[in-house]
Amino acid sequence: HYTITLTVSDGKNSNLASLEIIALPQEENGDLSNKITISEIMPNPKGKDQGQEWIELYNQDQKTINLGNWKLNNHPISDKINIKSGSYLILEAEHLPFSLKNNNSEVTLKNYLDQTIDEIHYSKTYEGKSYSKIQIGETEKLNWTEPTKNKQNQKYKVIEGRIIKGGKYKIRVPETENSNLIKTIFQNESRVKILVEERNSSLIMEKYKVENPKSPKKAEKKHQEIYLLLIFAILIASLGRHYNKF
Repeated sequence: HYTITLTVSDGKNSNLASLEIIALPQEENGDLSNKITISEIMPNPKGKDQGQEWIELYNQDQKTINLGNWKLNNHPISDKINIKSGSYLILEAEHLPFSLKNNNSEVTLKNYLDQTIDEIHYSKTYEGKSYSKIQIGETEKLNWTEPTKNKQNQKYKVIEGRIIKGGKYKIRVPETENSNLIKTIFQNESRVKILVEERNSSLIMEKYKVENPKSPKKAEKKHQEIYLLLIFAILIASLGRHYNKF
């Protein structure tokens, strides 16, 4: 605490005035790293937005990073916040002192030197969906998904090859009205391109494209970019034996 006293006098009369100043401790600068990313944001949660919005950061660095005086949309981050190597950090409520707009906005992360480390732009939102960095093969892209708060974002592999004869490993198809369609499409010698999500040590098929060797143009036209109504599981062990790469 500091007290400043001011004396005002006209030579005959004088008045005293005092002012008390409380010096707040300054936030310490944190660490520098270019491997902190904005991995996911929730600008439009279900119901009311206030207090329910959040931003998720991910530390790709090999060490714990202190975020003292880093900034999100020019709002400083406390020096009490650390993010461990290979870990996620959720900033919400009191640690998120601004609101995320529901359209035509951005989130920018800067270090304490005011250097931009990462930023996300979006034009619109979907209630209850998060804007996430997902990985498809070696490519990273942003997409609206079901929230994966404080967890690994969706990660996909692209499997491309030719279905070969033989082998005990097969694609498991549930007994549904789509069973016959899938069994007909996935014939021996068919060329396939399958998008699978890595989830809980399993691979889940999301999307496929098939070129039947008997009538490739017709098959491609009919089945190109078909989205499955149901999700089908694929045995991981089958990948090396059931598909040959081109």
